[in-house]
This record gives sequence, C-alpha cells and structure tokens, in this order.
Amino acid sequence: MFPFDPSAPVSADFRESVSARIATFLDGEKGVVDAIGAELSPVLDAARDYTGGGKRLRPAFCYWGHVAAAGQPAEPGGLLQAAASLELLHVSALVHDDLMDHSDTRRGLPSVHRRFEAAHAEAKGDGPSEQFGFDIAILLSPDVHLCIPGGQQARCRHASPGRHAHRGHLRPGPRRHLPVRNGRVGLRVSP
Repeated sequence: MFPFDPSAPVSADFRESVSARIATFLDGEKGVVDAIGAELSPVLDAARDYTGGGKRLRPAFCYWGHVAAAGQPAEPGGLLQAAASLELLHVSALVHDDLMDHSDTRRGLPSVHRRFEAAHAEAKGDGPSEQFGFDIAILLSPDVHLCIPGGQQARCRHASPGRHAHRGHLRPGPRRHLPVRNGRVGLRVSP
C-alpha cells in the first residue's frame, strides 16, 4: 500500500497498483472499441491478457526515479499512470519483437500474431491466417502504446477508424475492417 516501500521496489502492492491502472485504462477503451465494431473485442481481450503479467520493471524505474529526484509524491496517481504507460509501451514492443522473431509464445501464452492466426484458421476466415495474425498484432500494438493514459489518449480517442497515429499526429490511413460473414472472420483493407 502507498507509500510504497523503497526496500521492495517491485513489491506485490506496487505491481498491483500498476496493473490496476492498466486495467482501468483498458476498461475505458471498451466504448471506443465497441464504437468501431464489436468484432474487435477479441483484440481488447488480447490487450488485457498480454498486459496482465510481467515484472513491472519499467514502471518501477519510472516511479523510483521520480522518488529519487523529488521524493515520495503526496498523491501517486499521476506518477503511477505515467509508470503504467511505460508498461503499455513495453508490451507493444514485445508484440513487434514477437513478429520479427516469429516467436510462438510470450509470457506463457501464444504470441499475439499466433493467437489470431489460430483463431482465424479455426473460424475459416477469409484470406491467409498468417497474414491475419500479423495484421491484428500490428493493429493491437499501436493501440496499446499510443492510447496511453493522459495527453495521448485524448488524441487517440478522437481518431476515426480510418486514421492512425504517426509520430503523435493523426493522418489519413487505410481503413481496416474485420468483416464477419456467415460465421467467418477475415481482414481486408480498403482505401
């Protein structure tokens, strides 16, 4: 419980506080995801699964670096939110790392691209399952790290599904659709 104990910088209390911030943020994104399309719910579920564990070292470096420079905050909410956003950035990097390394697992789970590749194959979706898994991993990772609590979140919330963030700015981009037809899910890109 706060104040956190500097002799246990990644204590269960600290990790749980960071996890709670991430969960609250992802809960708040449900409305955004639903507005785009209910078929994206599995992507949000994946975000929950892949941010649900880990050692929380990056948030600890952020939090304790601040404490070293400025002391314990009277109210840790903002600092914990910033620290949690670093965990989201880290998970996003792991998703990309798994794509580049063709990794099959991450944190004891199928990697994001393998998870959606398998779901696509099981549903007999349109197009190649491997490409679908790759595309979903790419869709998930920018949402995880650009829609962070705070300033970036507002920018991302106002993005339409046909826009994507690049260097902090929104610009027109391809619309990605996850059509569900006759119980089959497939990804297509339209201009």
